[in-house]
Amino acid sequence: MNIGDLRNKQAVFEGIRQDRQSHYRKLERLRNDFVKLFPLSRIATLTFEEYVEGKKINGKLNTNSFCYWVEWTTKELGKMQGARADKFGLYCDKKTQEYKFLKKFANANVALSSIKTEISSLIQFATNASLKDIKNIELSPMLKGKILFLYNPDRFINIFSEGH
Repeated sequence: MNIGDLRNKQAVFEGIRQDRQSHYRKLERLRNDFVKLFPLSRIATLTFEEYVEGKKINGKLNTNSFCYWVEWTTKELGKMQGARADKFGLYCDKKTQEYKFLKKFANANVALSSIKTEISSLIQFATNASLKDIKNIELSPMLKGKILFLYNPDRFINIFSEGH
C-alpha cells in the first residue's frame, strides 16, 4: 500500500466516523443517564428490587434495576450477555422469584450488603486510579469491567473479560 492508498482509506474512514457522531452522542447520553440514576451515593442504599435482575413487579419484569441497566439497557456500550445471572453475585430467579446468591455468601442480605460495598469501593478506586485495589475487588470480571467503563469511560475501555 502506498501513501496515496492510505490517504484514500483515511478519507473514507473519516467520513464514516463523522456520520456516526450522532450515534456516539446518543450512547454517551445513555451512559450519563445510567450514572445519574445510579450515582455512587445511591449504591449503598440500593434495595433488593433496585439491584437485582429478574424481579417482577406487578407481574412485569423490573427494567429499572442496577443489574438490568448494566446488562440490557446499556448493552450498546458493551455486551455482557452469555454468562449466567450469578455474574451479579445476587439475582432473582425468574420462575420462582426467589433471590439466589453465590455460595460464598451466608444469605441474600449478606450478599446484597457485600456486593454494594464492593461496587462502591470499585467506583472509588477507579476514580483514584488505584489499579491494585481494583484488581482485589471481589466481583465477576465481567461486572467489574462494565462498571469501570460506565463510571470512568476516559480511563477504562469496554472490554469485560479478565483475560482480555
